[in-house]
Amino acid sequence: MRFELNEYQRAALFVAATAIICVQLAQFDDQGFDGYGWVFSLLVAGALIVVGLAKNARLEPLTNPSAPKVAIPYKEKLEVAHADSRENAEVLAVEVEQRAKKLANVLVNEKDKMMKGLVHTIQGSEELGKQFVEQLNMHIHERCVCLMLGLVGMRRSKGNEMYITGLEFRTLQEKTSKKLVEIAMASHRIMPLPMEINTEALSKAILDDTLQVRKTITQYCIARKSNTPDPESSLLDWFESKCGMKIRGNPQIAQALYQERA
Repeated sequence: MRFELNEYQRAALFVAATAIICVQLAQFDDQGFDGYGWVFSLLVAGALIVVGLAKNARLEPLTNPSAPKVAIPYKEKLEVAHADSRENAEVLAVEVEQRAKKLANVLVNEKDKMMKGLVHTIQGSEELGKQFVEQLNMHIHERCVCLMLGLVGMRRSKGNEMYITGLEFRTLQEKTSKKLVEIAMASHRIMPLPMEINTEALSKAILDDTLQVRKTITQYCIARKSNTPDPESSLLDWFESKCGMKIRGNPQIAQALYQERA
């Protein structure tokens, strides 16, 4: 802080300093130089004279000027950003489910055309054979959900490997995993030969699948940076190995990979 003193203010300082000196000299006549109070008085008087003679009186705050101020993001801004990520994940989860259902319908229809005229039986029962076919269809749907999770994740990553560690994808993965559990449970209930469900094994299998999808997203980002053709190939290879159906060339792959839903 800087103070500008006018002529009258300077005169007041000199008068005060002179008064202090005069009083102290009078005390010297009466008491001599006993004690140390006279030292403080003379220091105050000297300080007043120095301030009065100075062109500008400057007062600096007693703080550490070398400590830089660090801009800390406001908590409200962080909360807004997190809310946006969760909202985006909600929308993307719906997209993954819708695209997976549409693709699964196409693949199931192709399978049915190839198997037209065949009668499936288990232990001689056509009813159990129908249950087996229905379970197979749900398995295709489950794999399509994983596929669309990977394709949408690739699109949203824009080639950034760190995207899968962000809140948006982690929330999307969590919601998609719940959908996969739902499909797996429904598939188990219609098994031709009833078996007790192992929830721990089921959860582990779904986790393994989603981790594989995450890995293919990372591979996609790396391949894209090196201008490798068809950087999504690792995901398509994984799908075909799990589902036993060819997926390359299907227009829904490009749509999920490049077209944002409105």
